[in-house]
Amino acid sequence: MSRLKYTYAFWAICSLYNISFLLPLAFPPLILILGSYYLKFINFLLPVLICSGLITGLVLYLVKKVILRANMEATILGTLLINVSFLLLFVACAEVYKNYLIHEALAHHNPECVQINSFLSSLKHGGHDFNFKEHALFIERGKTFFWSYSELDFFEGSDGVSKNFPCKMSK
Repeated sequence: MSRLKYTYAFWAICSLYNISFLLPLAFPPLILILGSYYLKFINFLLPVLICSGLITGLVLYLVKKVILRANMEATILGTLLINVSFLLLFVACAEVYKNYLIHEALAHHNPECVQINSFLSSLKHGGHDFNFKEHALFIERGKTFFWSYSELDFFEGSDGVSKNFPCKMSK
């Protein structure tokens, strides 16, 4: 049972990165209450969870094999290794998948300027509607388009919002 406590503590600490958005990591029963909010991201999260889960499963298999071969006892270090592996793989898979989706969406446009922020930046600012930070944007014919993880596509920003987000990188 101690491995479960270590796992819970690890994810509770990770939720501090953006407690308002990642709160269910610290208090898992909240996912039952807030589930409908997070469901809108399922089309993005599901492939990422499958990717990171499969690779973490392989890591778990290899770690157990090493532990059995060395006649060692699974400790907090093994539990920490699995959780850190999953977290790193989740972020890496999310970054790769996000970049793939954004580049696919951009193929249908002729942007003058493109700016893409990291997935970690999106996690840090997720749920902060009052302090909106773009995940990605591009400008085409004077109009600004913003990336949406829930829609997995770009949407056109209003003129009032768009002027606050100048594009910083050229294509």
